This record gives sequence, C-alpha cells and structure tokens, in this order.
Amino acid sequence: QQSAESRPVELSMVSPDFSGHGAAYAATGNAQVVQGRFEDAVVSYRRALEINPGDIKSFVNLGNVLSELGRKEEAITAYRQVIDRNPGFVGAYHNLGHVLLDLDRAAEAIEVYRRALRADPDHPMVLVDLGAALYHQNKHDEAIACYRRALEANPGDAEIHYNLGVALAKKGALDEAIASYREALRLNPDSAETRDNLANTYLRRGELDEALACYREACRLGPKRAAATYSNLLFSLNYHPAWTPQAIFEEHRHWGETYAPRPEKQPAHGNSREPERRLRIGYVSADFREHSVAFFIEPVLTQHDRERFEIYCYAQVAAPDAVTGRLKQLAAHWRSIVGLDDRQAADRIRADEIDILVDLSGHTAGNRLGVFAHRPAPVQASFIGYPNTTGLPAMDYRIVNPWIAPPGSEVYFTEKLVYLPSPPCFRPAADCPPVNVPPALDSGRVTFGCFNNLAKLAPPVIALWAAVLQAVPGSRLMLKSQPFNDAGTRDLFHARFAAHGVGPERLLLRGSDPLREYLRCFNDVDIALDPFPYNGGTTTYHALWMGVPVVALEGRNSVSRIGYGVLATLGLKELAAKTPADYVTIAAGLAADPGRLQALRASLRERMRASPLTDGKRYTAALEKLYRDIWGNWCVNTK
Repeated sequence: QQSAESRPVELSMVSPDFSGHGAAYAATGNAQVVQGRFEDAVVSYRRALEINPGDIKSFVNLGNVLSELGRKEEAITAYRQVIDRNPGFVGAYHNLGHVLLDLDRAAEAIEVYRRALRADPDHPMVLVDLGAALYHQNKHDEAIACYRRALEANPGDAEIHYNLGVALAKKGALDEAIASYREALRLNPDSAETRDNLANTYLRRGELDEALACYREACRLGPKRAAATYSNLLFSLNYHPAWTPQAIFEEHRHWGETYAPRPEKQPAHGNSREPERRLRIGYVSADFREHSVAFFIEPVLTQHDRERFEIYCYAQVAAPDAVTGRLKQLAAHWRSIVGLDDRQAADRIRADEIDILVDLSGHTAGNRLGVFAHRPAPVQASFIGYPNTTGLPAMDYRIVNPWIAPPGSEVYFTEKLVYLPSPPCFRPAADCPPVNVPPALDSGRVTFGCFNNLAKLAPPVIALWAAVLQAVPGSRLMLKSQPFNDAGTRDLFHARFAAHGVGPERLLLRGSDPLREYLRCFNDVDIALDPFPYNGGTTTYHALWMGVPVVALEGRNSVSRIGYGVLATLGLKELAAKTPADYVTIAAGLAADPGRLQALRASLRERMRASPLTDGKRYTAALEKLYRDIWGNWCVNTK
C-alpha cells in the first residue's frame, strides 16, 4: 500500500521572517542536513529556536531530522509545536501522521489527518495519507472513499489510482481493482509495483496466463524487486496445468541462479559438533498468524521435547493476531524480524547460534529466503508452507513425505530430500461445528463443493467438474472463496461453467466467512472435489474433519499428490483417481450411494483423530529424529 511515504530529510519551504543570529543557526542546520550530519543539525535547529521560538521552518526541519534519526517521540513534539503555532500548515500534519504510523499508532494518525482536512477539506495529499491510515486499520470502504476524493482533484495521479486498486483488491472488488491498476499503468507504464499487484489480482481470479505475463513484465521493469516478483511468478506456476514438473523446476533453479541474493562469503559456524547435545531449532515464517500454516506448525511447537530441543521463532508478522499470541507462548524464544533487512535478520539468527534453521514460507508472500541466502545456520531446511523446491543453493534439505515425493522426485528439487513417514500433522480448530448428516438425505440432491482459492480452478478443472455435474443429474457445485464477494468474479465463473453446459442455477458461489462459519458451510456439502494440478491442502483436512469425503486426482509431482497422500494415510486410496475419467466415476459413484456417504460422514472425524494426520506427538517425534539425523550428518561431514 503506497501513500506519500516518508522521504529522505527535506527542508521546509516555509519562509517566515528571521532576526538576529537565529537565521544563521538555521542555515547551518540546513547545511549540516545536506552533509548528512543529522545530530549536529539537531543542535543547530534547537539553537535557532531558542533565539526565534516562532521559527516554523526550523521546527519542521527539526522534526524531519529527528524522525530520520529514529527519535520519533521528539519528532512528534516538534510537529505538534508547528501545528499549535500554525494550524493551517498542512505539511506538518502530513509529517506527524507518518511518524505516528511508523509507531503503529494509526488511530492517532487518522485523527491528525482529519484535523488537517478541517483546515483544507480537499487537500489530495492528506486524503491519500488518511486513506493509507484507514487501510492499515482494515477500514477499506473509508480508505476507498478517500482515494476517490483525492482523484477528483488529481485524476492524473498514477499513485492514487494504484492505492485505490490496492484497497479495492483487499476488499475483494477485483474487477474495480483491475480497472484502477490499468489506469495507473496507463499513466505510469513503467511501474513494476503496479504490474506486480495487477498480476496478484489476476491470480486471485484464476487468470493464470495474464498473471504470468504481468509478473514477467514487472521483473523487467523493476530489477531491484525482481527477486520478490519472481517468487510470485514461481508460486503461480504451481497452479498452471500447462507447465510440466520439469519446466517448473527449471524456473525455480533459474531463480536461485539469477535472483537469489549472493552475499559475501560467510565465516564458518562455530556451533559445537556434539551430535547428541540439545539443539537450537529456528523456524522462520511470515505466517505465525491466522493462516493455514498455523494449523500445521502449532502441533509441532506444542509437542517439541524441550529438554532436547530449544525452539526459536523468527516472525515476519507485521500485524500479529490472537493466533500469533498463542504460537508465541509455545516457543522458548520469539524474535520479530519485521523491519530488518536480510543481513540484519541473518546476523540476529547467527548470534542466537541456531543449529538448524527451518523455512516455513518458500516462495509465498512475506518469505525471507534472502535471510537463508546469508546462511546464518550451519544446517538449513525447507518444510511446510510451500509445496515445491525453493531453488535456493543455500537451502540444504527439503522435508517431505513418501506420498508426495516418491522415488524419482528428487530430480525436481535443488535440496536433498529427507522424509517423514506421513503428511503434515494438523490441529483442528478448537470450536469446530459438529458433523451433520449428508445434506442430500434431506434435499434429495447431491451438493459437491470446493473451498480452495480460485487460482486452483484452471480450465481443465472446470471442464472435469462440469463432467461430474453432468454425470449426476440435479447435482450442484458450491464454490467458496473470498473473490466471490465480487459480482464481476461471479459472472466470470458463471461464464466459464456455461461454456461446458452448466447453468448458473447449478452453482453456489459464496464469499469468505470467519473460520467457524467457513467450517459450518461444509455441512452443506456432500462430496468435496479436489482441484489439480495444485491440490487442496488445509481445505482438504478441514473437509475430512467435517465428515466430507474428498475425491482427488493423483498427479506426478508434489503439488498434485497432496490429496492422494492425505487419503492414502486415512486408508481411503479408493477416493484418489488415476485418470480424469476415474475421477468422474468415483465422484458419481459416491453420489449414487447415500449409505456410503452417511457412513463416511459419521466416521471421518474419528478416522482423522486415530490417524497420523492429527497425532502431533508422534509426528513431532519423527521430525525430531530427522533433525537429529541431519545434524549428525553435519557434525561428521563438516570440518
């Protein structure tokens, strides 16, 4: 989310009268700022203000320099003194609001911006600032209104169109967001950031080719942010049915060779090489929050043997929530790395003498793969959070299971594969609704369902699901995802299914809900359909926990074998199809057998409870053995 962001220290353009030597001190402070001597400039501005307390210009410049030095509270005092003396000086409100936002005091910043608008109701810069502050408080409708007002005065401002697009996308108004991004690009075609966000919006609507084209153009336009943009591109390739596992692997390797950071040679690690001593394990993630990763890392953090393993969590979490608080209690040490660059974060990890550093993000949003490139720990591994290789040369291991990575899969990973015996362990939500009877028993019609994100619903998926609906007369398909809050996205999917002879009356398109209501919606589904080539993950676990059987298609690489692995672990391999034709047959067969549907509905939760999929103690013990093995390997093979 861009706004008129804090800039390098700028000198105020206000020009009040000076008298005596105060003007000389002010001029000296200005010269010291130009030379980068900020501490000296503070002294000069304060001396100027002792002589001329009404020198608004020096108050503003003092606030700017103090802010640059990180002395935020002092900067706030300086800006407030300007406002007290000159309530109509909008620039002081602007700077004060930015400092308050830096301190995560959005409510105060909003009040400051509202005061500025009382002085100048249509000031576009203040409207943009207020919109940004409201956005950060998740008040998206109010933020959108501010940006629209700012555009009335500045319709040709590409940055405001961009900000409007960000807010619209966050709200879920994807059609309007795309229009705003396109207008921003018309005004500023060279904005890599706008093109990157446009690609993200296309991806959310399942427009994969458009997303890929935008990502590639963003990489060309913005080489400084190309590593992050290319990560977005890699993530999107997992969804694309036309890309082979080998081609996707080559793109990941290309990222590692071309875009991954290349830090200078690091000193050797001084970690003690005792194979059986207590190990320090570090987990790095942007998803220690209300996110699907939390369902899988919480059992591990809960069950770790504290006597043999000391746990550190490195959190790239800008907006902590209740889940963050819960996870924080499970780690011996919690380190926020928000605001630290890769080198700073790596230095902090190295100072903690971490033995094994574990990535939980891969190429997903907020990842810190650049930290791993600095090799702050002697052993580094990629685990849950991303279903593919990282391509990063400094990543030693990829932790997998035999279901998703059978023999031969190693050719698609730059890391060495190490195996756990089962798919990731899952912590069901504490307040899950009870399991009901199959809704078809009451309604007389079968409802299929998929609650995955729309990027997974590629044209081959829609074609196959249309065949399932045609094979089961009267059946319906419920699709649930946040973008369906947008009418344009609903129209788009109605058209995609209509092309295969499925009318809108057979589709139930629902938007997002809080977790409990989302889970309750599984009570309206008889059979879940797993997408491909990128299978469902958390949604598959949720469906099964809610008693809904899942029909999957067994694929060739890790992203397309997730559903098969989960079903096989539960002893339900018969629900995993080998071919698309088998997929239709299995789904139609289940739909025609209400007795089996009822039996599965009644038994799946207990089956999950009795399986490795929810046995956190057994799963974590296996993980700890794996850690001990790879640590022992480092002790033996590293000089």
